[in-house]
Amino acid sequence: MIVRVLGIDGGLATSGVAMTDLSPDGTGYCSLADVFTSEPRARKLNSELADDRVRRARSYAVWLNDVIRRCKPDVLAIEAMSFPKGMKTVIAISLGWGVISTLIEMWKLPFVTSAPWAWRRDLVPGGKEDDAHRAALKAIPSFADRVRGVSRDLQVHAYDALGMAHWSRGTNLVRALLMRGS
Repeated sequence: MIVRVLGIDGGLATSGVAMTDLSPDGTGYCSLADVFTSEPRARKLNSELADDRVRRARSYAVWLNDVIRRCKPDVLAIEAMSFPKGMKTVIAISLGWGVISTLIEMWKLPFVTSAPWAWRRDLVPGGKEDDAHRAALKAIPSFADRVRGVSRDLQVHAYDALGMAHWSRGTNLVRALLMRGS
């Protein structure tokens, strides 16, 4: 039984995705690696910051909805919301999660989530980001071909999404889905 997991590193400004097919034998295949970006334009548009954030959230919703529609995942593996300092950043992250939550409900998709430090520590001792990315790439090498189309400075978001998808194998939900066909 193959389980289609869409890894998501969510964010209103930048969000990465990695669509993976995971199999019970531990192998995986990546069919998509992509990154969404939205630039703030409040000053350029002479609009209020709140209006600009709505524009960015709507743009993110359209993009992520299209990814879900095309990929037809069984499960979403989403990096947990962070809580940085600064109200403006917290608001942007919350709007991004509002988009994700709405799409989860709209598509009736199950999901798993983990804090960045937790999934990285599950993948590699010490939880260093680069080491966790290498471990996920080793498990799902086809990702390397897919991420080539993503700008180098944005690839970290796609790698985080791949790490989430790879990490999800160890969750009860994905393990149960993998065992469904055996």
